Amino acid sequence: MFLTTPSYLIECLSQPGGMIEYVAHFFVQFFIVPFVGAFITAFFLTLSYVLSDQLLARITRKKNIFIGPVSIFLIQLYLSFDAYFLFQGILAYLLCLSTLQLLELCRRPGAKFLFAFLLTLIIYWIAGPVSILFAFCFALMSLREENKRKLLGLPVFGLALLISYLSVRYSLTGNYLQSFLPDMYYYSSVKPVSLVYLSWIILPFWIIVYPYHNTIKKFKLGKKEYFMPLLQTIIIAGLLFVCTWKFTNIQHYKLKKLDYFARNEQWDEIIDYCEEKTIDNLVVICYQNLALAQKGVLADKLFYLSQRGVEGLEIEQKDIGGLAPLLSDIRFFLGDIASSQRYAFEGNIFTHEGSGRLMKRLVQTNLIYGEYPVAEKYIHYLENTFFYRKWANQQRRFLFNDSLCIADHLIRGKRKFLPPESRKVVIKDILEESGVLFGQNPQNKAAEQYMFAGYLLAKDIRGFKNMFSKYKIGKMAAELPDAYQQALLVYYEDQPGQWAKAGISEINIRQFKQYKITLNNNQKHPHLEKMMKKYFGSTYWFFLHFR
Repeated sequence: MFLTTPSYLIECLSQPGGMIEYVAHFFVQFFIVPFVGAFITAFFLTLSYVLSDQLLARITRKKNIFIGPVSIFLIQLYLSFDAYFLFQGILAYLLCLSTLQLLELCRRPGAKFLFAFLLTLIIYWIAGPVSILFAFCFALMSLREENKRKLLGLPVFGLALLISYLSVRYSLTGNYLQSFLPDMYYYSSVKPVSLVYLSWIILPFWIIVYPYHNTIKKFKLGKKEYFMPLLQTIIIAGLLFVCTWKFTNIQHYKLKKLDYFARNEQWDEIIDYCEEKTIDNLVVICYQNLALAQKGVLADKLFYLSQRGVEGLEIEQKDIGGLAPLLSDIRFFLGDIASSQRYAFEGNIFTHEGSGRLMKRLVQTNLIYGEYPVAEKYIHYLENTFFYRKWANQQRRFLFNDSLCIADHLIRGKRKFLPPESRKVVIKDILEESGVLFGQNPQNKAAEQYMFAGYLLAKDIRGFKNMFSKYKIGKMAAELPDAYQQALLVYYEDQPGQWAKAGISEINIRQFKQYKITLNNNQKHPHLEKMMKKYFGSTYWFFLHFR
């Protein structure tokens, strides 16, 4: 979240790497607009290719060597696919390339080394530990000089190491990894992938290897004009294959897609996406079930789509991390405002720089609780952003105005489901919490959907029947959802006299009899599950026996 306040700028400028973080946040705020993030990322990645190509071309004086800049570009590209790699990492790398290119343009050796010393200091304060990469590359490039000044690059590298050490020694940065290595450009709570370190190795590697390009011509094959381009193309193809296999995560892209739909309340898009395929990922199923519940059809379509147990309603996470928006959305929909607020708060801490989306939820939950001073604090933050300012201004009218809050559909609706003052404990188990919320207020249809679905997904037939009897006696719907009928049919399997009383239709009774006959007659079938899924895959009985 990018704040437009002077204090935020001063705070960033007062710490190593703060300036590059400030610039990165400025660009990242525009990622909320579709395609703009892709355009910005593509622009800076292309710039990294151009700068690295020009830099390495000055070493070889040849134009047919392209493997170096292409490999640097690809590594930065794959890093941009990693959700935990911070955008300032790309900008810091660009700063390193551009300053090295600037030094190469300087023809006076004495001035070049003086500039290198100054740039090492400036780069560390602006962008953090990338100054070490800059100084190391400069030292390697200085060794190409054929005079006594070739070793002056080593003191520059020593200065970079000293600055990083003193920064940790005097608590300007958190630890040695963030001060010496590219860990600063990765979420601190997550271990960086190897590609992060490879991005720092590849540039010095090419600076060392490129000057030996001419030695390849000594080999007989090297005399062919097509040999070098062909060799480079093969290596790049291999790099593409390995990196695509190891460092891309198509599943993560799908989750981001679903998260976008959820953020914009495009529930039909989520349902359409999940209807097209068999899903094993519990997070995707959580989005699916939330969308079904939001549309009021969770009970009707529960087993027409993929299910993998109770965690498909809310995945259990020890470390909330990036799932905070989803978990907060689920609990907010249920009316569990305390848990929704907790997930939003913890997720906001996880993002380090703050999340506008989660701060919006903190505004909503505090308005629902009537905690107006706390809500005002978050509104103030959002008012100092570009994309959340308008929404925050609209929420300000609710502050210290109970009558206006009661008139608002969202706030009034959620306040109606708040627990008594005596019960403020957060219940982590969603089945238990939905039961408590529904028991407290049977008008809470969201909690009703999740409670009954939870019993079915937990395969707790007795618990389902007990809760069903408790809340449905005397007020049964004319036609119960098929999933409910099928569960009751299992419970009353040996009591045919109860079938009609429980509201079970003749269609479900006939289908259940056919299911049992098919199951019993094909116990030894090598593809029993596949066969049963073909005919009964949308029934609760299939889920009960095969999931």
